[in-house]
Amino acid sequence: MSEQVLVALGGGGASVLAATLLHNQGFRVSVVFFDIHDPRSTAFLTDCHHSHFDQNFKNVEKFCEHLGLPLSRVSLGEEFEAEVVDSYIHNALGGVTPTPCFSCQKRVLLPALLKEADRLKIDKVSTGHFAQVLLEQKSGDVKVLKGVEGAYDQSFMFSDLSQEELKRVLLPLGGIGSQMLQKLLFQIELDEFNKKTLSPIRTEPCFFSGNQPNEFVKERIPQTLYKHGVVKTPEGLVIGDHLGAYGFRLGKPPVGATFSFKEYEKKKLIVTEIDTKNKFITVNEAEKIQINPVGFKNIKLNPVESVVQPLSVDIRFGMAHSWSKGNLFLFENGFGYAELFEPTKEAWNGRPVTFYKKNELLGSALISPVQLVEDEEESSS
Repeated sequence: MSEQVLVALGGGGASVLAATLLHNQGFRVSVVFFDIHDPRSTAFLTDCHHSHFDQNFKNVEKFCEHLGLPLSRVSLGEEFEAEVVDSYIHNALGGVTPTPCFSCQKRVLLPALLKEADRLKIDKVSTGHFAQVLLEQKSGDVKVLKGVEGAYDQSFMFSDLSQEELKRVLLPLGGIGSQMLQKLLFQIELDEFNKKTLSPIRTEPCFFSGNQPNEFVKERIPQTLYKHGVVKTPEGLVIGDHLGAYGFRLGKPPVGATFSFKEYEKKKLIVTEIDTKNKFITVNEAEKIQINPVGFKNIKLNPVESVVQPLSVDIRFGMAHSWSKGNLFLFENGFGYAELFEPTKEAWNGRPVTFYKKNELLGSALISPVQLVEDEEESSS
């Protein structure tokens, strides 16, 4: 009997194409649709969002009927609210870079897919992510590799899965180029999907309902946190003010700040520090930002016992295609730092990173101020 696989479909072209390819390869494909919209949620504020999720499910339902695939629908509204929305607000108030799409994929969708497969007694799972998994015959270990199409690569999404979990994953799209993938998508005999265009992964949250990030956060926090504050330079010079530090993001322009000197209004400024407790933000001119070394916490490498230090790595910042090369040094308790070969402008507190050796995914971490990393090392030694 052919092997069974559970595929997560959200209504996009990539996941539908993954299910189609596996079906054509002889797998017994079952489908699950994860509904992250909860009617009680404060994240999705408009009827447009409600109808968007409902229409996606109808499209998935039609696709499953077309191929005769069993379909289940699982609500993840509470998980999404707790792990993504609440985490986004908490990080924004703490001056840490929010990463909602990372949180959604790693903490909500992938764990839910494995859990639903267990419930259905299905061993293999699959998604439409552009990445590759390779089983090493000698060691029995699974390696995660970049997708062959660099602009579409999503291998970083699998950095937190264990070896046992990775052995269950099938990723049929990662080894195919984008032009061939688009050609295969056009061949699907349903207008809901064959007219879609494959595109690189989105990096903006899906739950703003058209609001800017600061408006989204402001609507969900007490008015006592709407605190007027000042804008400083790295030297401590006060050059302006703002209506709430929660509304700014590290590495982004200080939109909403008011400057006392016209010369600063013309400069390309970037937020480099957010202190919500003391109500100030620090900005610097973009061309002057040179970050090196970079500190990390929550470092996870696979397998960690084989690491020889320093480890020469390629570092991917967040979900964007921003890369640096450097040497990674590891401490105890998941802390460490990287000495970069060239300074970067992308290393902001709380931002997730993934480590690679050429095309192989090695692990992940969160950026942490270097001083905190050094203090942690001193306390553990």
